[in-house]
Amino acid sequence: VLRGYFQAHSTMIPTSISQIIEQVFNAAFSIGAAWFFIQQFATNDTEHAKFGAAGGTLGTGAGVLAGLCFMLIVYGVNRKTILRKVAKDTRHREIFQVLFLMVTPVIFTTFIYNCNAYLDNYLFFTILGWHGENQKALNAAYGEFSNYYVTLINVPLAMASASASAMMPEVSSCYATGDLDEANDKILETIRLTMFISIPAAVGLGVLAFPITGVLFPSSSSLSGKLLMMGAVSVVFSALSTITNSVLQSIGQQKKALHNAAISLGMDLAILALILAVFPKTNIYAVVFAGILFSLSMCILNNLSIRKHLNFRNEFKNTYVKPLIAAAIMGVVTWVVYYGLFAITKRPSISMLIAILIAIVVYLIAFVVVTGTTEAEMRRMPMGTKLVKVLRILRIYR
Repeated sequence: VLRGYFQAHSTMIPTSISQIIEQVFNAAFSIGAAWFFIQQFATNDTEHAKFGAAGGTLGTGAGVLAGLCFMLIVYGVNRKTILRKVAKDTRHREIFQVLFLMVTPVIFTTFIYNCNAYLDNYLFFTILGWHGENQKALNAAYGEFSNYYVTLINVPLAMASASASAMMPEVSSCYATGDLDEANDKILETIRLTMFISIPAAVGLGVLAFPITGVLFPSSSSLSGKLLMMGAVSVVFSALSTITNSVLQSIGQQKKALHNAAISLGMDLAILALILAVFPKTNIYAVVFAGILFSLSMCILNNLSIRKHLNFRNEFKNTYVKPLIAAAIMGVVTWVVYYGLFAITKRPSISMLIAILIAIVVYLIAFVVVTGTTEAEMRRMPMGTKLVKVLRILRIYR
């Protein structure tokens, strides 16, 4: 509610910062609480999964609480101004009715996103239980998936959520005034910004999947690395689904977003059930694949809906292909640097840190060279001024 209030008044900074804080606290507390509970209370593999899941759940609550606390601080700073506006308001009932009709589909869409994980969980244990799979092994596999894989995948998605929130008022305003060209420009700019971060994040998670899970989650097995390597691409699709979902909501097509989410959920559950029933040995990998399919389906359906209402045309070469080429170059260099350093030092944490730092620099250089991004365009990126300073030091910009 607080985020929505400030968004409605074209103030996106509180919402964006609170979402980033929420994801950072979610990841930090999930990792910390899972590690603490496992170290203090787990005595066998089954309890490792159980207490790890408990820690991951605590992290979600901690993230939401941190975001709420930040928004409450912002509200406290602006309380007097807000109360003065409330006192002058004479149309609150009419506004409440409009908000109710707008928010209800959004709530149900969010519900579908959240219940997707629960239903996948239910199908996973139920169908593989029918096949006689060992319950202890299933608990361990799903624990690795929910505690480690999901936590890591969600971290880069914070930027997508923040970008989507910042974009909504501008797109909504342009749509209301009939300026569809400007609305489409804002959407494409937001997608490009999101891909600028999401594509290299996906490549980095895939290339460094094993060292990342090993360093951040010492109690994890190689399964976590395999899951992350396989599912890293979902970062891109999930980010796109978040952006396109927000576009539909910003132009008053909340019901269409809900419809698309329901179709995607049905497809996710049907294919997951089919894979587990016919190929039970796929085990937890089937859940990862179904999750990728869900986000991909949301991207496609939402994009078709946006094209219908806004005549929007996605631009693939500069938005997806060129950043992917730059990220691929980064991925190769990162792989060589990490495994080369690890062969010498045998220290995964140090090797990973150095590899990540080099990866950032390599990606920036490759991105500018491949896409031809100008200095003015780069300044519009997150931390753009600082990035330009780095690129000038590297003689990329002169």
